[in-house]
Amino acid sequence: MIYLNWLDITIIIILLYNVLKGLRQGFIASVFNIIGFIISIYIAIKHYSTIYSFITNTPVLNGLFVALTEIILSIIFYSKSKDNPGFLPDIISDGIVEVIIMILSIIFVFVFINALVKILLGLVNNIFKVPVLKGLNKIGGMIFGLIKGFFIIYFLKVTIAPIALFFPESFIGKGLDNSLLFMYFGDLNLILNYIPVKSHI
Repeated sequence: MIYLNWLDITIIIILLYNVLKGLRQGFIASVFNIIGFIISIYIAIKHYSTIYSFITNTPVLNGLFVALTEIILSIIFYSKSKDNPGFLPDIISDGIVEVIIMILSIIFVFVFINALVKILLGLVNNIFKVPVLKGLNKIGGMIFGLIKGFFIIYFLKVTIAPIALFFPESFIGKGLDNSLLFMYFGDLNLILNYIPVKSHI
């Protein structure tokens, strides 16, 4: 009788979830979501300085952020600021307001770009509502979800393998050692063996 441990069940859940999610979203939405996420992060990191400079160079906005930061910090560190009146001014002078503005600028740019990608995705998805294309879109989404699931599992194994190596008797170590499915995710040969490669000899 075959027994599946918690890692095997985790693998099955990851694969099923990603395949069903791919089926529901379709290939176009699945790809767009990942590409949109990457593009949003890239643009946010590269161009957040525009929003940051605008806020810090606008006295009203900058003053508003300083005031809000002081209020929030005074609530969080109430007892400490009461005992040490110079505590909050020291934190403010250390540049915490600038850090908060920077983080919020990155988040704003990310959300804005991601929203534009979602709008574009909606327009493209309308094209794939034609019955024939809709079917291909769903099948492509399932395949994409399966591949994504494989990569998540590979990443999971790479993450927990060192823990199992140093702590073989731990919960993770025993789980990895007794897993029936994780042995198939040791390297990419499982997938590569099924990819036809033309011989150049």
